[in-house]
Amino acid sequence: MFEFPMISDSENKEYYLFFKCDKLQENLNFYNVYYSEEDVYDNGSMYINGEKQTGDIYFQEMYYNLDKVAKLAVFILLITGILSLISIAIYYNKKINVEKLFWLIIPVTFIAFLLIMPTFKSHDEAFHWFRAYDIAQGNYFTQIIDNKPATTADEEILNITNIVPEGINYNYIINSIKNNEQSDKQVQLSLDTTAIYNPIQYFPQTMRNITCKLNN
Repeated sequence: MFEFPMISDSENKEYYLFFKCDKLQENLNFYNVYYSEEDVYDNGSMYINGEKQTGDIYFQEMYYNLDKVAKLAVFILLITGILSLISIAIYYNKKINVEKLFWLIIPVTFIAFLLIMPTFKSHDEAFHWFRAYDIAQGNYFTQIIDNKPATTADEEILNITNIVPEGINYNYIINSIKNNEQSDKQVQLSLDTTAIYNPIQYFPQTMRNITCKLNN
């Protein structure tokens, strides 16, 4: 991860990211730089040794937006306050025990979270989806393919996750899935960031994937 101070008036300006390796020893562990052989990023270009390439480097940008953070904080406080008042009212008026109150409130909270946070909205959610898909295929332990943790899947699985996180909504996701063409071509899905997680954490997603698989 490359971190740098906030840049004011950064919109519509060009920026350069350099990867320079003066001395590399054979079999020495180093950073992996992933790239696509296709030009998937219209607003940028990839150069190797000063020569422009047809493909693009794969990267994900993360930035701090004070307005969005403030709105999210206010929303979370509001929801927390409402749920707290409802919980207190139910607890004292209905004389319900804490355990039953938990089962009444938590599902509502989870459903609200799912509606607020669409699929693939987070920057790394696709990689967790790949791991859940891999487990649903029967691979409880992560496979090693070409000396790295990965799995293989039909190309249409990868296409579903090629959704830009910024500004998407449920209609965009549904239309992307409907318009996704079926393909028998096998592609490799990287599991570099999710192989370290215990598979039990993906149990809900895995059961969903298995159910969908059984129902075609």
